[in-house]
Amino acid sequence: MCKNTLTLPRMHQNTLMLPRMRQNTLTLPRMHQNTLTLPRMRQNTLTLPRMHQNTLTLPRMRQNTLTLPRMCKNTLTLPRMCKNTLTLPRMRQTTLTLPRMHQNTLTLPSMCKNTLTLPRMRQNTLALPRMRQNTLALPRMRQDTLALPHMCKNTLALLRMCKNTLTLPRM
Repeated sequence: MCKNTLTLPRMHQNTLMLPRMRQNTLTLPRMHQNTLTLPRMRQNTLTLPRMHQNTLTLPRMRQNTLTLPRMCKNTLTLPRMCKNTLTLPRMRQTTLTLPRMHQNTLTLPSMCKNTLTLPRMRQNTLALPRMRQNTLALPRMRQDTLALPHMCKNTLALLRMCKNTLTLPRM
């Protein structure tokens, strides 16, 4: 189809909770554009509690965009489980954009394996523009993997801000 859009306008709190179960799967097949937009609000929370497998799959398409506009706090939390996988297959452009805000946190607590895989494509961009603090925290676990296979350009852009932190605790 042409466009998939999930828009949650300004409000106090947005919460998506998927309790303990065998498998959680969000699949968006080939299309022109996939957009998840969470406009300005106090807190955005995606919580996937302990379960066997959590999978976010965005198959081949022109553009995949996760946009979290200016707000107080953006949190993606994947608690203890067997495997956490974010897979973005071959496409023209993959963009994770977290605009100016107080704090951006990606937390993957203790588990067997955490994998962020961005397969072959034209451009992979993780852009964290000017903000107070950017934190990627991967606590103690068996294995942490960031895999960026063959592609034209891989970019990790941490623009002007007070503090950029990549923390990989004891494992």
